[in-house]
Amino acid sequence: MDVPLEPPLRLKSDVIQPSTTVNLSDAHQTLQAFLNEAKGTGDQPDDAESRGTSTVVMGQLQRLADALDAEARNS
Repeated sequence: MDVPLEPPLRLKSDVIQPSTTVNLSDAHQTLQAFLNEAKGTGDQPDDAESRGTSTVVMGQLQRLADALDAEARNS
């Protein structure tokens, strides 16, 4: 299922216009690859607050990846 992106998202120096569509399955695969790489780096923040924030962000990204996967399967 292709979903229009609104508002435009910045990726590096390019701007994706709202009329651009993204394949949810591709988006899920890209996000999951990012999460897998981030989990495997071994780079852990030094202080507890940063570790907590990092854990929360990773959890949110994982939920987003799961939602994208579910949406792609349902379409």
